[in-house]
Amino acid sequence: MKLFEDKLRTDPSPLRHGESGYKFLDRVDDPFWETVRTKLNEWFSQLPADEQAGLYGRFRQKYRKHADAAFWELFLHEMFRRLGFSIEHHPDVPYTDNHPDFLMSKDNCEFYLEAVIVGDPEEEALFEHEVSRIEAAINKVRNHNFWVFLEVDRDGEPLPSLKPLTKKISDWLNTLDPDHANASMESAPNHDKLTALPHKSITVGDWQLKFTAIPRSEAARVAGRGRTFGGGPIRTRWVDDHVAIASNLEHKASKYGLLDKPFVIALMSVRATTHGEHYLRALFGPAYDYPTMMSEKKIQPHFSNIGLWIDHDGTRREIVSAVLGATMVQPWSFPRQRITVRHNPWADHPLCLVLPFANVSFDTQNGHWLERDESSTIAEVFDVAPDWPGMEPFERVDDLA
Repeated sequence: MKLFEDKLRTDPSPLRHGESGYKFLDRVDDPFWETVRTKLNEWFSQLPADEQAGLYGRFRQKYRKHADAAFWELFLHEMFRRLGFSIEHHPDVPYTDNHPDFLMSKDNCEFYLEAVIVGDPEEEALFEHEVSRIEAAINKVRNHNFWVFLEVDRDGEPLPSLKPLTKKISDWLNTLDPDHANASMESAPNHDKLTALPHKSITVGDWQLKFTAIPRSEAARVAGRGRTFGGGPIRTRWVDDHVAIASNLEHKASKYGLLDKPFVIALMSVRATTHGEHYLRALFGPAYDYPTMMSEKKIQPHFSNIGLWIDHDGTRREIVSAVLGATMVQPWSFPRQRITVRHNPWADHPLCLVLPFANVSFDTQNGHWLERDESSTIAEVFDVAPDWPGMEPFERVDDLA
């Protein structure tokens, strides 16, 4: 299977209004874009056969965010393959039926890797619109025993009619016993209480939705009032880049409970405005500017915002060992981009090796930030020239003669 088939292409025109990135790449007749297609096909051929179909389908999605997410996963697979890692896709992890994207193994070090994209505000507004439709569909369910919490494991094209979803949720809730669910939750360890509750995954169009049934109190059941929708997904309307990054990281960090190995989130922003400080503010909040707060492991109460790894009560999300961050990594410009690994100083499982990119960490003993320059550029890892593809798009030799 190929990402782009070998075929005659005769249309040299630039991207058209409303045309998806995949359709453009698949039809454009231009030496620059042919070089890009060839490179993507090379990477795609290195994927296990049973992973190719799913990624191929996501590349062909209409919205840019989905193609960017598919590319980012393909890029990460190829990068870590070239770095000498053994790669397992969608490994099992303890305490949950969720699966991270990869398990990376090298030199007696293993870590989970989860890929995530920060999209542009317009596409996030579309996401919110579709989530509001799901919320309305859940609120049509009449069930006095449970609230329903929503997680979006995968989003896609605009949703079809949600009448079947309302019926599926209603039928599912009617099979559940709130007292039994409540007992299961109370007997579970603190880190596993939500996992102990009833879950149901439902595919609607391109979307993969996961629902958790949360039992109401006896008083709420007797009163029989209130909406069925109980919250979720863990995302907000994003304006500032650091807020967008923090929201995406929070969503990924909350999926797995306790883990037995280091956990790295690889986040790529497709917002051209994103820079390094946005990542640090998402991770550490205002403590990034105040080493004293970092050393004390607590954000002072007069600051309203927090970070993924630290809040007003202390450290949090210790399962996330590091965040691998990049901005605007694209198929035609990836050799000129930069990757930075930012480490959690309070991680349950610190990352067990040093990746050859820029690294940022905080020295908790001496109270200052540490920065390590990259030992290999992306161009070096991928064995291409820094100016690859080495030509300009739509600049044909016969046009320059």
